[in-house]
Amino acid sequence: METLNDMARIRQKLETPLQIVSNVRQVALQRVNTNLAALDEHRKTLENIQGQVTNAEKDQRRQIDQGLEEIEATWAEATMRGSEAIREMFQFSRGLGQVLAGIFELAGVAPLMRRFGARTQAQSAFEKHNVREPLARIPNQVDRLGARLEGRDVQDLDDLVNYTREQINALPPNLRNKVIGQVQAPMGYDRSFLRRVRGELDDILQAAGRFETQRLDRQLTNMLIFVALWEILVLALGLVIGLPAAQTADAGLLFVIFGVVVLAAIGGLALLPLRGWLLERAYTRRLNGLRDRYMQTLKAPMQELLAYGTQLRRDTVAPFTRLIETQTALANTLKSELDASEQAALRIQRGIAALK
Repeated sequence: METLNDMARIRQKLETPLQIVSNVRQVALQRVNTNLAALDEHRKTLENIQGQVTNAEKDQRRQIDQGLEEIEATWAEATMRGSEAIREMFQFSRGLGQVLAGIFELAGVAPLMRRFGARTQAQSAFEKHNVREPLARIPNQVDRLGARLEGRDVQDLDDLVNYTREQINALPPNLRNKVIGQVQAPMGYDRSFLRRVRGELDDILQAAGRFETQRLDRQLTNMLIFVALWEILVLALGLVIGLPAAQTADAGLLFVIFGVVVLAAIGGLALLPLRGWLLERAYTRRLNGLRDRYMQTLKAPMQELLAYGTQLRRDTVAPFTRLIETQTALANTLKSELDASEQAALRIQRGIAALK
């Protein structure tokens, strides 16, 4: 009986600190659960902020896609105007006038007129259709797109700063004092993304403009000379063959010769629209190639600008984000440790109860 009383006293002495530890653990667990409950509300705020950042990125991406589509449509407009100008230059109905132009080239009159500032047919046609105007519009479209993205970034950053500061002020003092860093918009905005490729973009546009007035004029001049020579040759052959036939007064032969000459002349004129079609296709291929280079060059800085704006938003709210994520992870770790200590205490308690 005395031995049992001694064992009971030993168990009591062992259980007393366990009870103290259990009480302390309960108090600590209660505080951890209270912090987790408070942090749960702020985690929803954090998710809201992260959602705003994600939605802003999607909206900016849509802005970029729309802006690039607008720029590509302007390239297509320039290509269409150029194609219309080429078709007009090589219309079959303008054949006689083009033959005269070719004769002027052969006679050296046209080059002399150009030396005195007269416009070539290609220049006149492209100016009539105002082909350069869409190309001149493109740099402004690029600038407007960059300005729209920057404006949205700056406005979003201001809104995020105000919203996040309100949420920090709503934190309990023990959490508010743990915020590391300042929630504020950046002092400057990096505009170098587009500036880095501006020279290359301008070179591509200049290449598109040079093609209109140089290569096309050379092709047109060569074609006019060829057609003029063809028509002169046809006329000469017609006279060489027709004059002897006229002396014989053979009406049937004269009719055949006249028909052949007319058909040959018309065939020569028909080469104009055919050559125009080939030049139009070459022009379209070249402009489309330049457009593809331009768009590819432009897309890279636009993607960099999109990533830059998204990172600015994340950096701006980083003090609040770090606080909530760190404190949540810390509270969860403490809760896990307290749960583990409870299991350890239960095992010790069972061991004490088993003492005899």
